[in-house]
Amino acid sequence: MSRRPPPLLWAAWALELLGGLALCVGVVLALRDPCIDPAAGPIGTTCQGVPGEAAALTVGGTTVAVVGGGLAAAVALRGDRDRQR
Repeated sequence: MSRRPPPLLWAAWALELLGGLALCVGVVLALRDPCIDPAAGPIGTTCQGVPGEAAALTVGGTTVAVVGGGLAAAVALRGDRDRQR
């Protein structure tokens, strides 16, 4: 007797996946930046740290993944508790 997961659980899993992908893209952008990659040459005076889009993707992706994971855990635990009654 298997039940399909509720749609909210699918949405939470999608949020986790989307957040993880955004995090990976942000890390790749940061690592390919010439100001961070030491193989790209000497760091110039125009380098101001981590690029803004990379920082936004990594922080935003982490936040979305954590919120999605918490939501997925809450929905899964609530559904398990409802099935035990």
